[in-house]
Amino acid sequence: MAKSAYSIILDDDIVAAIDKMAYSLGTNRSGLINRILAEKVSYVTPEQRIQHIIELVLDNISDNMTFQPLSAGTNLMLKSAVKYKYNPTVKYSVTLSTGNHILGELKVSLRTQNTALLAELDNFLNKWVGWEKAYLPDKLPVSVHYTIETGRFTRQLALPDTVKNDDMAAQAIWDYINVFDSVMKQYFHNGGDIDEKPYLALIAKCKYPI
Repeated sequence: MAKSAYSIILDDDIVAAIDKMAYSLGTNRSGLINRILAEKVSYVTPEQRIQHIIELVLDNISDNMTFQPLSAGTNLMLKSAVKYKYNPTVKYSVTLSTGNHILGELKVSLRTQNTALLAELDNFLNKWVGWEKAYLPDKLPVSVHYTIETGRFTRQLALPDTVKNDDMAAQAIWDYINVFDSVMKQYFHNGGDIDEKPYLALIAKCKYPI
């Protein structure tokens, strides 16, 4: 959605209150004013839609003991513990967008200094990307980009035509993170001895491949 600069005159006390509220919500003055005016005229902004999707994902995990939300701002952030040496924590961060056929980007990071564990994660990520490139492309509207770094994984999330509303988008995001987390934990539990069967079994249950 295009944006332009406009000049408006406001009371200083109102501006101070807006700035305080904007800070508490993790946005800025213009963003908050835009949101307030949009609500007043019953217009749903892309930012409001993103926030709604995040809230819906968090609703999905409210009764789930596997994930713990880290924030509820403009990005979705979760963490999950891996039953491995030193009990490392995996963090998931989703940044949503409004681009054509791209829902957003997922970032996964493992907080550890253990070189053996980082090497195992790297091996799993390469397996994961290999499985996805072999079995997923025909189900997606566009090719998604992957990046693997030491202890980090980044992947674009596609937006297929079957995802027609916020509830579907939230379900797609939740399903993908849940499948990734489950298969990764199976990998570490089995000492790296895993093929694509767990991935295929779980991804087949996802209603909306992204």
